[in-house]
Amino acid sequence: MKFLILFILGTILGSSAECYAMRQTNNHSLVKRSFCDNCHKTLMLWQLIPIIGFIVQFGRCYYCKRPINIRSTLIELIFGSYIAFLFLCSPILITIKYLVFFGWLLFLALEDFYLTSVNVFTFFIGYFVILILNFNTIKINLLLFPFENLYFYIIFILLSYFKKLGWADTWLFILIGCYFGFYFLIFTIFFSCLFILVFYIFNKNSDQEFAFIPWILLGILFCFILNHIYIYFWI
Repeated sequence: MKFLILFILGTILGSSAECYAMRQTNNHSLVKRSFCDNCHKTLMLWQLIPIIGFIVQFGRCYYCKRPINIRSTLIELIFGSYIAFLFLCSPILITIKYLVFFGWLLFLALEDFYLTSVNVFTFFIGYFVILILNFNTIKINLLLFPFENLYFYIIFILLSYFKKLGWADTWLFILIGCYFGFYFLIFTIFFSCLFILVFYIFNKNSDQEFAFIPWILLGILFCFILNHIYIYFWI
């Protein structure tokens, strides 16, 4: 039952994040009912059910019969599955905190992917909510590695000051170090940069502007997978 609940919550977060990012990209109202991108007909509630709505409509709009972009459904499926499998055995309070963090980060990652920028209000509202929810954990992590954290945070701020790193990337790295600890931050940076390097090796348009937050999200997700593998096989 917990797996199903987590999966449903993950798909809802994935669907909401994709919808939010697309509306920000196209300057559409965030409170307006969802509609078909082609015929602009308002969608009914059953059409908005993550994954199921796509399957029931056979991948086509109920009204105009044009193919529905499968990207949103894939995000729902992947994010829902990831959340369900990864946090199935976690205590409920920790699971809720992780859902808030990953939901917020997915919102930012998709917005950054489409716009190569993020909304300041969305960023800092989520930022402070996460700080408040995880105050004790953050306090412990800062006390465990005070000098190492300070050293990296100064580097991030300097990179941001000289415009080698975006302001949102800078503050996000600081939050990751505070929330998950110094070593988790190091591995996140490593894998995020590794994924970018692989992307640029296979991408011919290497001079185009790219968004960093989606790669940070991938780095964090991959680190969580490695952490669970380590716990399962060696502890």
